[in-house]
Amino acid sequence: MKLLKKLMVLVLLVLTVFITVGCKKKESGDGSEKTKVGILQLVTHGALDQAREGFIAGLKDAGFEDGKNIEITVKNPEADTATMTQMAQELVRTCDLVLAIATPAAIAVQSAANTLEKDIPILFTAVTDAVDAQLVASNENPGGNITGTSDMNPVAAQVDLIKELIPGIKKFGIIYNVSEPNSLVQANLAKAEAEKQGLTVIEKTVTEANAIVTTANQVVSEGAEAFYLPTDNLIASNMPAIAQVCEDKKIPTICGEESMVVAGGTITYGVNYFNLGKQTAGQAAKILKGEKAGSIPVGFQPDNELSLAVNEEMVAKIGLVIPESIKERMSQETKIKDGVKIGILQLVTHGALDNAREGFIAGLKDAGLIDGQNCEIIVKNPEADTATMTQMAQDLIRTCDIVLAIATPAAIALQSAAATLEKNTPILFTAVTDAVDAQLVASNENPGGNITGTSDMNPVADQVDLFKELVNGITTFGIIYSASEPNSLVQANLAKAEAEKQGLTVIEKTVADAAGISTATRQLISDGAQALYIPTDNLIASNMPAVVQVCEELKVPTVCGEESLVTSGGTITYGVNYFNLGKQTAAQAILILTGTNPGTIPVGTQPASELSITVNEEGLEKIGLELPQSIKDRMK
Repeated sequence: MKLLKKLMVLVLLVLTVFITVGCKKKESGDGSEKTKVGILQLVTHGALDQAREGFIAGLKDAGFEDGKNIEITVKNPEADTATMTQMAQELVRTCDLVLAIATPAAIAVQSAANTLEKDIPILFTAVTDAVDAQLVASNENPGGNITGTSDMNPVAAQVDLIKELIPGIKKFGIIYNVSEPNSLVQANLAKAEAEKQGLTVIEKTVTEANAIVTTANQVVSEGAEAFYLPTDNLIASNMPAIAQVCEDKKIPTICGEESMVVAGGTITYGVNYFNLGKQTAGQAAKILKGEKAGSIPVGFQPDNELSLAVNEEMVAKIGLVIPESIKERMSQETKIKDGVKIGILQLVTHGALDNAREGFIAGLKDAGLIDGQNCEIIVKNPEADTATMTQMAQDLIRTCDIVLAIATPAAIALQSAAATLEKNTPILFTAVTDAVDAQLVASNENPGGNITGTSDMNPVADQVDLFKELVNGITTFGIIYSASEPNSLVQANLAKAEAEKQGLTVIEKTVADAAGISTATRQLISDGAQALYIPTDNLIASNMPAVVQVCEELKVPTVCGEESLVTSGGTITYGVNYFNLGKQTAAQAILILTGTNPGTIPVGTQPASELSITVNEEGLEKIGLELPQSIKDRMK
């Protein structure tokens, strides 16, 4: 009997701990508990970003504000399935309610809840057909603990739009990713409607971004006079590729949603994703007040919130005349106002930062913003002089509609200028390694304030691996950087931590000016460094010849933080493509210029698929080093 009582006490204690941990709530400022709301967004692109922002805004309207009585956690796997599965499980374990944005994210969250046997309320948005995706039993009675909103487009009306835009059209093409359930549903609806209207459809599917241009050209060669593009996440993330084909071939695209038009499409009549997010927040508010998710019908956007949007820039490029009937129905214009002033503050001249700037300007151009035509781009470069940079930052904040900082010190200068001048100018940054550490943002997921941007955080662990692969039997490497650059310090600390894990010794030297670089490099090698690690340090990058001269003389290789350091004489890198990083930042700029609050846009990082190995073969010969076959096999 005593044994039984002890067992019962033990069971009660375990249950008490389980329940306490399972609540997952934190105290708010007034001592009450904060509800934890998780958001899993499949990938970064306009429509899904707008749905997320609308959801957060709708929660606030309903009295649920992040940091006050709720805590919002946003996760984005950038469409990587394994990462998404892990993120879904983490959110299901730690949150009181989870929103999934896009069908694959919803499937991942529902699967995580089943795997972990958690009866957590799940919401979804930007899901075209929740029944077909087996998320709900029916739209009227979802069942289980899940509901949400559908972004089912008015496909029949969109096919009508094709005939209205091109009188006498006989064939149009559809391109989509066959692995996205949303896209397949819309493609089938479009084909059925086309058949009703006596139109022929040329249908092609893709599975990766690299195939999009070839496929689009194939569709045109088979006689397509226009494209129909459903709300497909892969296509939406690569709209500039299709836009270029359409511009070259002079044919229009009828898009599933507005952000695809902003990114280079021609026209859409479809869902407003910000409002769809707000509609989903209304469902969340009901659940947070005690209603069962599975009893709330799946929501659809009312017809009066659907809108017609036209990219007038693209219309002009392909030589299309918009019919008067369409002009009369246009409810909004997606084109950014003419004459917008965009300021760029670049810390110093060197390859990586130059590439980021050029990529940013190219990305703006892809979206229809061209310097000297419909916008003014003002570039300032203080060449790392602090006093000059402060003055330039203030000039840009005073005169521009939006500003971009290239490198951490430039971002700090612009943020400080905005605070000093009490101006709420939207600020973007790029080539910033750790925006949280630099105190630019509150978090990467929810930057806050009026600032966001992209990080150039390098795969430091992989770069340290390169030492062991490049220099057989290496035991010691050196790091040289400017201690006054936060980016460099972050990378140096990461490299030292990784070296310790791998049993390597690190010799570290910092420099304060260019004059000390050659001496510090020689000292590192004299102290026993068999190779050097050069982080993405602006001072070192601007003075790479000084490092290279010593390394060539003493036959020591350099593993560099980024490609332009290799172009300037370094040995090898595996890292960020700064031109693409700049283009990624331009996409954020377009969101801001079309009404998105910068502080709600997560800090972007470069997808692993865009990282690359770059080797200086001439430099290898000079130091008498042979490139291992394992590295050759991985080079593009």
